[in-house]
Amino acid sequence: MSWILWIGLVLAQPSPPGPPGGWAGGAPPSAAGLSEVLEHRDELMAVLERHDPRKHAHMERLEVSDPQAFALGLLRVAKTVQRLQADPEAAERFQAMGEETKRLEALAAGFGELSGADQKRRRSEMEAAARRLMDLKQAERRSRVDELRAKIAELEGEIGAREKEADKLVDAFVEQLLTAPVDL
Repeated sequence: MSWILWIGLVLAQPSPPGPPGGWAGGAPPSAAGLSEVLEHRDELMAVLERHDPRKHAHMERLEVSDPQAFALGLLRVAKTVQRLQADPEAAERFQAMGEETKRLEALAAGFGELSGADQKRRRSEMEAAARRLMDLKQAERRSRVDELRAKIAELEGEIGAREKEADKLVDAFVEQLLTAPVDL
């Protein structure tokens, strides 16, 4: 999946600076991060067009009707691409979901024109493909839940560590505010 590696490298960006002791829970996307994602609009839209034509069409409409929602949607696409780059199993599931979706669309095409017996066979094939797609989506959801659990455990650890260091962190933060140069 070289496109995942390529787009991941394109979107790599340094973390924004934070207050002493770091950001609690991570920093929200900055305007600079959002603008960088928008700079790669064409690459991200090309990825969408190749792998999810419906989402691509939706994003094109959104770009005209609601540019802010488009920008946030593009940010989600960038994060998804980065996630796929970091998790080869997720990338495989993503690719398999795309293949099953295409298979289902192909099976559904012309269904009404088939004879009763052929419709029955086709429906059976569609149900099997739909089951595979659902299993892949469920595996993806489970994986995301596992990631969230790990993130929650990490945040709980940070909370505990910051509570132990609260006095030092407050002093360092106030000191930084008091000693920061003033620009007149």
